[in-house]
Parts: sequence; C-alpha cells; structure tokens
Amino acid sequence: MKNTPRSLALGSTALLALTSTFIPQTADAAREIAPAPVTGWEPLRGELTLGIGGTRDRLTGSTDLTVPLWKSDDQNNMLFLDGHWEGNSGHEEAYNAGLGFRHRLGGSDVIVGVNAFWDHGVFHGQSFDQFGTGLEILSHWVDFRLNGYFPEGGDAVIDHHQKKRTRTRTSSVTDRKTSVVDAIDGGEGFFLDRTTTTTDTKTTTRTRKSRTRFCENRETAMPGFDTELGFLIPGLERYMETRVFGGYAFFDGGYEHDISTGTGRLECRVLPALIVDTEYKGDARLLDGRNHWFWGLRGEIPFDLGNLLQGQSPFAGITQAFTPKWMGASGSAGPLGYSKDDKKAVDPAEMARNRMNENIIRSWRPQIDESDCLRTATRRSSKTTVTQTEERRVQVERFQFAQ
Repeated sequence: MKNTPRSLALGSTALLALTSTFIPQTADAAREIAPAPVTGWEPLRGELTLGIGGTRDRLTGSTDLTVPLWKSDDQNNMLFLDGHWEGNSGHEEAYNAGLGFRHRLGGSDVIVGVNAFWDHGVFHGQSFDQFGTGLEILSHWVDFRLNGYFPEGGDAVIDHHQKKRTRTRTSSVTDRKTSVVDAIDGGEGFFLDRTTTTTDTKTTTRTRKSRTRFCENRETAMPGFDTELGFLIPGLERYMETRVFGGYAFFDGGYEHDISTGTGRLECRVLPALIVDTEYKGDARLLDGRNHWFWGLRGEIPFDLGNLLQGQSPFAGITQAFTPKWMGASGSAGPLGYSKDDKKAVDPAEMARNRMNENIIRSWRPQIDESDCLRTATRRSSKTTVTQTEERRVQVERFQFAQ
C-alpha cells in the first residue's frame, strides 16, 4: 500500500483539473458575482504555487495546486481541493491530498477555514502516513492557524548494528618434580656420581568469553500539533503585505525525544503573487535535524481552466498578479486600498476576498523521531584452552670417596 498516497496525490491533481474545467460558471458571470478589487486582480478560480527554499545544508522544492469545487454566489463560501508535493536534496518527499472549506463572515474581512489532509512521507526509503486537520482564521490585520497531526501505522527499521565485547582470563600453575639417581664408579679412585633431574611443568588455562549485542535504529511518525499567530505590519501593507508570526509546536516522540519548542516566521509579499519568507524553528528536527533557519520563495500562479471553454487563456490576469500593489492594475493607482486621485479607502472586504485562494500553511511532511540503538538480541560464547610447557634441568655431581 505504499503507493496509495502517491496515487491519491496524482489522482487529486487530475480531479482538480477536471472539476474546474466543467464548473458551470463563465468568466463574465464570475465578474458579476464578485467585483474586482482596486488592484484589478479578480477572485481566483484556482492557484498553482511553485516554491523553492532550504536550509544551509538542504534545498527544498514544492508544488501546490488549489482548485475550488464550489463557490457560493456571494463568493463568501468556498469548498476546494488541495494537492501538494514537496521534496528535498536529502531524498525526503511528502505527498499530500486534502479538502478545505473557507467562509468569509458577511460584511467583514474575516475568513474562517477548516481543512483535512492525508499526508504521505518518505524518509530513508521508508514510508509514513498521517491524517491532519487544521483551523485557520484570516483577516487583514491578524492571522491564526492551528494544525493537528495523527500518524497511522507503526515504526520502521532504518539500520542494524552489532557490538562485540571479548574478555580473556588466563591462569597458570607450575608443578616441580625432582629425582636423584646415585651411581658408584668402582674404577680408580672410587667415585659416587649423583644425577639430580628437576622438571618444571607449567600448565596454562586460558578462558575466552565473548558477548555480541545486536541492536537496530527505528523511526516512527510523531503525533502533535503546531499553531501560530501573526500580525500585519502597519505602514508596509500599503506597498507590500508583511506579516510577522510567532508560534509553538509540540510532537510526542515515540522514543522519549519529544519536540516542544517555539517558532517564528516572517512573510513578505513582494508582489501580490510572490512571497518571500524566513522561518525559525527552536528544534532543528522540525527542519533537517541540524539547522534552525529556513528561507523560502513562493510564486502563486492564478489560473481559470473555465476560460478554455470560451477559447481564452487559463492564465488570463497573471500580469496583474505580479504587478506591485502600489502601482495598481493600470499602474496609476496609489498604495493598496487607496486611489491615487481621491485617497478613498477601499472596502476591506474586497481586499480580503482575494485571500480565499491563499495557500494553506501547515507542516506538510510527517515529523519523524529516530531511536537510539535498541537491543534486539545478545549472543554469548565461551572457549577454554589448556597448554602445558615443560622445562627439565639435569645436574650431575661426582663425589670421591677417601681411600
């Protein structure tokens, strides 16, 4: 079943394209339902986001496809599919397929959204799956997000080790034997020959004991949640939306390695569809295990496949999406929310409507906890060897008897 999440991700992408193609709304009808904001950038039918980023040691690329399945006539409600892929130079990948719903509170710029995702991650050649849910509250000045992650399945073995320890014990015992032999030489002079033989026998006992421990490293996905609260920086939003976020993340480690840390993020929309962000994670395991900082660049490409039914380009309006807000749609408008001529403020609800298709922010890959070397078996062996060495010394003495 390892290919099921991959099939879901690819299948959802195809379903998104087919769904948007047959949405029974024309571009003219959409314009009547949802008047364009001062920037001239109409509410998006769908959005393709291409991203690149990384840490000091690792490069990451991503794609995200968001296509509405249904929109209410007043554009205040939207049900949409979201397909996501992410991979990095560390040979880690994530495939995600989700369903989301957003509602703009009538007469305000506040959008409340919920979402549910199935996540599939690949680490060290092993696959992990999880179910995720999210709550988001988006407004002109304040954003709030809360995401929960619930892994499926167990752990996986990623490496095997063995450690051998050998202990040798040696003991020696020496046994000495002495024999004396006397011989009388009856020849001239009458001598007594005494032969003394000393034999030393050394017995050495060597016992060699060895113990081999077998262990393995395991990985498991961690259940947990993350949340963030962000604010739009006043003044800068007149030219480019810049938000600063503070948050917290907690993941329950399967091997007593919990993640409990603060997070931070700075997000700047240099252009309406071009975002530069920098993230800080208090625990490096939230990124690559070595670094705390992540930089990213995302480009949001709006598309409307329904335009194909009228023989128009599905990417009509992309120029406005990459036009600085302070220039406006025609290049003559002033800062965002104002007319250069009369300085008349624009209804905040009109500005908020464009956020209905904004990217969902969450952790796309399962968080993985890696164990220390866990003992799986122990093998013991013992070997005893006995050796003997012998040393013999012979001493001959001659005694002469008196005549």
